[in-house]
Amino acid sequence: MTFEMSDKAQTLKIYNLRPDTQEFIGRSDCYIPAHTGLPANCTLTPPPDIPAGSAAVYHASQDKWSLVADHRGKTVYSILDGSSQLITSLGDLPQGTVSTEPEEKYMKWNGSAWVHDADAQKAAFQEKARAQRQRLLTAANAVTADWRTELQLDVITDEDKVSLIKWMAYIKALKTLDFSLVNDEAGYNAIVWPDKP
Repeated sequence: MTFEMSDKAQTLKIYNLRPDTQEFIGRSDCYIPAHTGLPANCTLTPPPDIPAGSAAVYHASQDKWSLVADHRGKTVYSILDGSSQLITSLGDLPQGTVSTEPEEKYMKWNGSAWVHDADAQKAAFQEKARAQRQRLLTAANAVTADWRTELQLDVITDEDKVSLIKWMAYIKALKTLDFSLVNDEAGYNAIVWPDKP
């Protein structure tokens, strides 16, 4: 519906639009003084009926409305890694997302539901074990660094040499740990770490 300027003041029913999205946000009566136009972000064209989960968006250049999916405020989950994303704009859900939240950390999307991902769980706990071993090796190497230098220079004391041998046995035991059976938290907690000298 096109607005025609008048030399008389008038009160018209207008349909207000949100400035950034041009979506319908409400209807009101608007007093329009003579020789002025409509306020910004409104139209005289009524919106269509708006079903739940949709928003009516006005296209001024065509003087027409369209219905657009409105999922704002909902959280969706990536089917690649289960990460969450809050929907903040109008439109269809992003590709590769679903509205069903994974029930646990190690899950994968099978096309219709989240299922336990034993491979991802195993890989994560084995990586956790390798990282812990690396932390222990780094600490052990820091302890033995001076002794190794002293050994190469042939200035190590007998007492330090005995300590170095114990620490080297500890380092060797760490390096030979087998994590192939670590599949989950229970498997990780069952690892028998060698005692520090």
